[in-house]
Amino acid sequence: MPATLTTTAPVWTLNLGDDENRFSPDWLTQVDEALATVRDSSEPIALCITGSGKFFSNGLDLDWLQPMLVSGRPMWRACNRSSPRR
Repeated sequence: MPATLTTTAPVWTLNLGDDENRFSPDWLTQVDEALATVRDSSEPIALCITGSGKFFSNGLDLDWLQPMLVSGRPMWRACNRSSPRR
């Protein structure tokens, strides 16, 4: 299940779902976009981050990392897909 963002003003809830939530470029982009939505809110806010499965986060996605190491592809280029910071 992908991460979902909901709000009951002024509290936002980012539910990471019931997956392993391993850090990969796609996962980081999804979470970054959710956090940007909260950041850009015009009202006072609180953020609660939850998970509903066995793992809150299982750390780095080694299935994604291994091909990067073998190919010699610069990881910073592969990871630099998230929205620009303001």
